[in-house]
Amino acid sequence: MGTLIDRLIALDKTIFLLINGTWPSPALDIGMAFVTLFGNGLFLAGIVGPVLYFGDRRRFAARVPAIIAAVVVGGVVNGIIKEIAGRPRPLTEFSEEIRTGAVWVHTVFERWRGNSFPSGHAQTAFGTATALAYYYRGWYAPLVFILAGGVAVSRIYLGVHFPLDVVAGALLGVGCSLGTCRAWEKTRTRYTRPKKKTDP
Repeated sequence: MGTLIDRLIALDKTIFLLINGTWPSPALDIGMAFVTLFGNGLFLAGIVGPVLYFGDRRRFAARVPAIIAAVVVGGVVNGIIKEIAGRPRPLTEFSEEIRTGAVWVHTVFERWRGNSFPSGHAQTAFGTATALAYYYRGWYAPLVFILAGGVAVSRIYLGVHFPLDVVAGALLGVGCSLGTCRAWEKTRTRYTRPKKKTDP
């Protein structure tokens, strides 16, 4: 089992270096720095909130709290796992190789050195996308997942997460949002269901 995990981590590092070390360009730096903002909860709230308010005002009060709860639950679980796993970020993981010049990690603005696994940005992006798709299943639903995928890739490109970090964050976001939205709707239905009239 240890050997399998070691191979998986080695592959994870190889893929990271392939993306982070061979893709960089000035244009991608700007694009990825912008895309990664969609993994920030406050930035997303500032966009999604007004869009839902003006686009679906009738159901805004019923649905937005569930979407917020879904992302928050995922964030709490993500934070707990991140503290338990304690995986270092790429700059720390490759610190010795960077010092000797064997490895170069491309970064743009952010030079984070805290815990890496799982990715909070990927969890937030995919958690939001899942919650939105749960309530709004129109043609635009796949677009929010494409954008979430862009956020995940941007975290690798920007040098702050390994591929396994963003995959785990994405799965966590999807799972927590689905579970929270379903639980929210069951609870809401239970307490808002009209009472049956009884004969006098």
